[in-house]
Amino acid sequence: MADNWFSIRSLFLKNKRLKGLSLLLGLVSWYVIQDTISSEKEITEVRLQIKVPDGMAIFNQSVPTVNVTVRGSQDDLQALDRRQIEAVVQLSEETGPLPHEVIVTPAMVQGLRGARAVAVHPARVQVTLDRQSEKQVPVRGRIIGIPLSGQVDSVECQPATVRLRGPAAKLETTEVVYTQPVDVDGRVESFVRRSAVQAPGDNWVAKIDPADVQVKVTISGKTPGQERK
Repeated sequence: MADNWFSIRSLFLKNKRLKGLSLLLGLVSWYVIQDTISSEKEITEVRLQIKVPDGMAIFNQSVPTVNVTVRGSQDDLQALDRRQIEAVVQLSEETGPLPHEVIVTPAMVQGLRGARAVAVHPARVQVTLDRQSEKQVPVRGRIIGIPLSGQVDSVECQPATVRLRGPAAKLETTEVVYTQPVDVDGRVESFVRRSAVQAPGDNWVAKIDPADVQVKVTISGKTPGQERK
C-alpha cells in the first residue's frame, strides 16, 4: 500500500517544471481564445447615478450619462438589457459642497450579465454638492400633436402638485415642473393618460414624488379658428 502511495506521489512530483509550464501555457491559450471569440460593443447614454451623503444633493453634474464599452460573446452582448445598465458612484461621507472630480471606472458599471465593462467615457465627471431641501410645486401636462377633429380645451394633472427633493439653491428658483409630452395627434375625443414627471433640470438631480401623474386631456368639438355662432 505504501509503495502504491509512493508511486502516485512520484507521478505528481515528477517533471514539476514541465507540468507547471504546461499549465501556464494552457491558461494563456484559454485567455487568448476568450479574447478571440469575444466582441466589443459601445452602449451610449448609460445612466450615471452618483450617490451622495445624507443631507446633501447634487447642485451640478457635468454629464447625466456616460458611454460604456463592454466585451463578451455575441450572444451575451445581444442579451443585454440597456434599461438595467447603470454606472453607480458612491461618494464618501466626508465629501463637501465644493466642486469634485469623480472618476468613473468600468468596475462601477452594473447590470451587465455575461459581459464586462472595459472602458467608460467620460471617465471623469465634475460634481458640486449643496444642502438638500424640499419643495412642493405645481405640475403641468405638456402635449404635442394636433387632434384629428376639435381642439384641446384643457390639460389637467392629478395630483396637481409634486414634491421635489434636491439642492436648496436650485429649488428656490423652480416654480413649476412638466410631464413628459402626451401625444394628442389624431385624437377625436378626451382621454386620460399617465405620464412621468420630467426632471426640472439637466445638470442637477431632483427626486420627484410621485414620479408620474395622471393627465386628463379634454378635447372639444370646436376646431381651431372656428367661431361660435
